[in-house]
Amino acid sequence: MISLQTLNLFRNPLSQDPGYRLYVTYFLPSVQLLDRKKVTQKERESALHIYNHERSRVLQSIGFGKRIDMPLVAKTVSTRSTPCAKSLLRSPGHEVANHINKVPFENPEDAVFVRAMKRSIMEFSSVDWNKISTCLGIRLENKPEEPHEKLTVKFR
Repeated sequence: MISLQTLNLFRNPLSQDPGYRLYVTYFLPSVQLLDRKKVTQKERESALHIYNHERSRVLQSIGFGKRIDMPLVAKTVSTRSTPCAKSLLRSPGHEVANHINKVPFENPEDAVFVRAMKRSIMEFSSVDWNKISTCLGIRLENKPEEPHEKLTVKFR
């Protein structure tokens, strides 16, 4: 598998998984053509960042000339205390980062009902097999196929 350059798992149910291409690209680095599509350098870099965090961190830190142990994330909060930052401090019940709107209910049963309705959604997805060409059509066309449509049904 070291020198595998073309891999065609076309119409494989696993190819419907969102991380399928990145997974195959990372674990088979010699693949250049995957499911009739060329593997781009951007896909390879994304796969590296997802599946090998340590090596990705090392590659990112090379530009700084030394190894750093923390992820490279820009600081958003200043370390200096400013009067503006002090004015944002509030009592424990009213945190600034608490962005969830909690609606108080007079009756606890109403709160339970609303919570149950949020959690009671069930979703079922499947591939629309009517729009997929037959085996004979695939052999005759020999062109890349567009992504499959997924039918999604939600039940409450």
